[in-house]
Amino acid sequence: MSDAADAAEALADRLLLMIKGALGPLHAQHATLLERCSQMDARLSTMEPAVTLLRERMAVTETRSFIPGPAGKDGADGADGFSCDEMTAVQDPTDQQLITLSYRRGDQQKTIGTLRLTVPSYTGTFKDGQTYTKGQMVTDRGSMWFCHTDTGARPGDGVTGWTLAVKCGRDGKDSR
Repeated sequence: MSDAADAAEALADRLLLMIKGALGPLHAQHATLLERCSQMDARLSTMEPAVTLLRERMAVTETRSFIPGPAGKDGADGADGFSCDEMTAVQDPTDQQLITLSYRRGDQQKTIGTLRLTVPSYTGTFKDGQTYTKGQMVTDRGSMWFCHTDTGARPGDGVTGWTLAVKCGRDGKDSR
């Protein structure tokens, strides 16, 4: 053989070794998958009788007519339920963000709960010592602030709980 043919054969042998090396892990995964499939087949074959029995029971249940249970004891009638017409929503006079929902009929009343609306509500200038709730807006030092977490802290200077909504402008010069 010539040198070129020997080189080509050596290259082919090297390529074959590289391909076999690359396919080695795939062969191992293939063997693992085959083993798992045979394990699942074995499990399914043990479940087949139970599935057949379940199918038979379902078929009987579907074709059987309804059999009512025993009659209950007669008792006093319950109170009639409230209707939507009897529902009331009352806004708290001291905090306009609070609305209490309840049902009222005559002297009967059933309170469902109180809702806090988080829509913006302007409450005036900031006052030290007052607690502000989510959704309230205040003005302080010429800027408007939105409260997004209940707080009593003064807005600004990195305080959490407030977000600047409108920043105050620069002082103007007198015109003369």
